[in-house]
Amino acid sequence: MCGIAGVVSNNMRAESMLEHTKKICNGMIHRGPDDEGLAGFNHACIGMRRLSIIDLSTGHQPFYDRTGQIAIVGNGEIYNYKELYEIAENENEPISSSSDIAIIPFLYKKYSLDFVKLLRGMYAIAIWDNSKQELHLIRDRLGKKPLFYALLNDGGMVFGSDRKSVV
Repeated sequence: MCGIAGVVSNNMRAESMLEHTKKICNGMIHRGPDDEGLAGFNHACIGMRRLSIIDLSTGHQPFYDRTGQIAIVGNGEIYNYKELYEIAENENEPISSSSDIAIIPFLYKKYSLDFVKLLRGMYAIAIWDNSKQELHLIRDRLGKKPLFYALLNDGGMVFGSDRKSVV
């Protein structure tokens, strides 16, 4: 099942965002009892709870690009991920895992947000691009995987796979 979460704010301390994201993830343990991962930056923190289905041993999220400036967490399944790995292999781009979600940082770097046109599956993905200070929340075309968000009083936002996590 899995679940993703995060906080973005220009006014909140990084430690506070990390604590808040961890709290949201802990509240979603029923969505993913097998693993938890967090990525904290100055103005954002993203995290996830994981139910291990594909790539049980090396599917730990978040996944990063080579520079560490792009971090992603995802919930769902990319059906055509093996085909997408071939694109990376043809460009001699090493991918750190055989997880279906691990290909996303490479695709985002190569195609920007147009990479979603290549995806087949059901998913909710959060991408924090630290070099641009941008958060991208992406869902599959049919919205099969839940993704909720709320704006914060300081102009930031909080998001998560559970509605109760963002209120």
